[in-house]
Amino acid sequence: VEILRGSQSARFGDHAVGGVIHLVTRGGSTESTVVEAAAGSDGYTLARLSHRGLIDGHGITFDAERNITDGWRENAFSQLESAAFRWDKQLAEWIGADFGVSWAEESGGFPGPLTKQRYQQDPRQSIYARFGQADQYFSEQTRWSADGTLRLGSGGGPRIELPLTIHQRDLAWNFGPGFHSDHLLETISLSPRLSISGGSWSAEAGASLRQDT
Repeated sequence: VEILRGSQSARFGDHAVGGVIHLVTRGGSTESTVVEAAAGSDGYTLARLSHRGLIDGHGITFDAERNITDGWRENAFSQLESAAFRWDKQLAEWIGADFGVSWAEESGGFPGPLTKQRYQQDPRQSIYARFGQADQYFSEQTRWSADGTLRLGSGGGPRIELPLTIHQRDLAWNFGPGFHSDHLLETISLSPRLSISGGSWSAEAGASLRQDT
């Protein structure tokens, strides 16, 4: 149990202006595995597998999902595939670390606008499919991220946290023949923090470094 007096919003967000009671729990040994599947109208299917457990002091979490639907309208399909893995370990009494990586790929179609007359005829139709151009109106997105934190210190002495995150997103839009947009974003952030506390006081210093490309 760690009691941090005064504003802690830099570390814990806007709701921490009056202080924070920080509870750090021991890693449990309970394992859990969840398998989920669903199906519905308009070609909807969902499959998900997740597992969480502790192996020889190593915390392991894994999650994978596939979510697909044809959509209520023509060319309104949506597809999501994702996977994530996380590891954490108390390496020594004063050294802890965690690492995670995640990936996701999404795609979807644009059915387009309809006039009032066409909507009354068939609200599920796509103007683009009607003219044989449905495959020219879509979006695709791939994103992945990796993050890790090294924690040094224990008890009432100085504590150092070194979190590093790398995130990349590739987003593509196609709005008909000859109209295409590609957007690639890569973000690297490092936020080292140093904290120390005594019987009636605490102090913390840190920095946030971020580069967007």
